[in-house]
Amino acid sequence: MAPYSVMVTGANRGIGLALVKELLKNSGIQHVIATARNPDEAKDLKAINDNRLSLLKLDVTCDESIKSVYSQVEKIVGDKGLTVLLNNAGIWVKYFSNQEPNRADILKAFNTNAASVAVLTQTFLPLLRKAAAQKSSDEYSVDRAAILNISSGVGSISTNTSGSGQFGSLAYRMSKSALNSLMKTMSIDLESDHILITCFCPGWVQTDMGGPNASITAEESAAALVSSFAKLNKEHHGDMAPYSVMVTGANRGIGLGLVKEFLKNSGIQHVIATARNPDDAKELKAITDGRLSVLKLDVEKIVGDKGLTVLVNNAGIWVKYFTNQEPNRADFIKAFNTNTASTFLPLLRKAASQKSSDEFSVDRAAILNISSSLGSIGTNTSGSGENGALAYRVSKSALNSLMKTVSIDLEKDHILVASFCPGWVQTGMGGPNASITVSRG
Repeated sequence: MAPYSVMVTGANRGIGLALVKELLKNSGIQHVIATARNPDEAKDLKAINDNRLSLLKLDVTCDESIKSVYSQVEKIVGDKGLTVLLNNAGIWVKYFSNQEPNRADILKAFNTNAASVAVLTQTFLPLLRKAAAQKSSDEYSVDRAAILNISSGVGSISTNTSGSGQFGSLAYRMSKSALNSLMKTMSIDLESDHILITCFCPGWVQTDMGGPNASITAEESAAALVSSFAKLNKEHHGDMAPYSVMVTGANRGIGLGLVKEFLKNSGIQHVIATARNPDDAKELKAITDGRLSVLKLDVEKIVGDKGLTVLVNNAGIWVKYFTNQEPNRADFIKAFNTNTASTFLPLLRKAASQKSSDEFSVDRAAILNISSSLGSIGTNTSGSGENGALAYRVSKSALNSLMKTVSIDLEKDHILVASFCPGWVQTGMGGPNASITVSRG
């Protein structure tokens, strides 16, 4: 069996182009729809000679462009609907904790990597539902209907050990955490439609974004991904399906422990372990597993000096938003802009430098954030819920990712960074039926 139709965004180069080529190797697929911002410049894509391939112009950040492509795809797939939507389009915006704040850059990453995916996916739900309705069983598979997303290992908050790193991954990390939260929520909201939803980490790939020193080629990554697609079932719905994992600081301690733990998972094809001095990492080098690659990586030092003892980031808003509603990019970004981007305020080095000990406390310097348990991807069991939590969930997941990254970047500055979940509080947002008062919270 094979999906009747697959649509791939960002297909003009890199992983997207490689995915299109790999999908066309499957003779059972009747339509491969490749989208690109500038199709006329997509020479490699245009050179493919296969009448099953349709090349469409799509700017994922433009809602009118999305609607136009929907109409074109509807004509291509007909009554059978769109079987697989493969959200691949994405950008890297270099951003560090230790730089001049730039709201536009943060929002640029979020708009392309998360908000655009939300709007595009919502717009195409009628065609995905049409495909899913072709079968009446409880089956979840790419042969029935699926939303597959190219995410990234750096979107994981729990495995973040390198902060912004030397390449400025802060905005990208936040946007991918937001994407993961978006898809976890949608997987719950759309479960009754039997549309399989999952995210993939393609690995460190030799693309314009990954660079020439990455561990695998786009073709290798695409081949592994497409092979994995065919194995997906209900167990993978709403989950992350890692292909490759990169662990920094893997020579000892938690990093080394993470490497060993990841290698226990047979589904992970590559574990990339980095260390400042790989030659000295004896325990790491002693591991005999063909999936393990050990690389040298030196994270740049943190510099700078600002002053303020405690910054409490509490301002936030609830923007009602459901998976099953008319897409509204402005509302989606409104939640992110207030609940995440606004927290990026001048950092607190001047206050921290008043003491020379290893102390971390609110008496020295701290950034404290009022987050929410709704930002947790792992405990999300209610999706958008009856109150439209989608945009709020995504924004709080991004906030948690932001602060995890900032906490690593600022560790040497002895600035305490923490996020709090205040509970369900009787506020304008929480409502009068909340379990605790503001004074108790």
